Amino acid sequence: MGSVTYQKHVMVGSAPALFVLNCGDERCQDGGHDITNVVMSSLRARETLVKGEHACDGRTGTASCTRRITFEVVATYELVN
Repeated sequence: MGSVTYQKHVMVGSAPALFVLNCGDERCQDGGHDITNVVMSSLRARETLVKGEHACDGRTGTASCTRRITFEVVATYELVN
């Protein structure tokens, strides 16, 4: 299976944030990848690079979903007067 790259630019001044990605397996039920806590704690620490991996928490039939994602978040910050 080949790798798939998805890139999304998000520019936020000040707002609630939710970083949830759908599972890539169409048979998966109640799954997905919620990386909100990892991303937000890194942003609060003013980190510029966040890398990680997340396992889907859904199910395909009677088995746990085996999909995993790797992610990389690059943040830039501006000083606001």
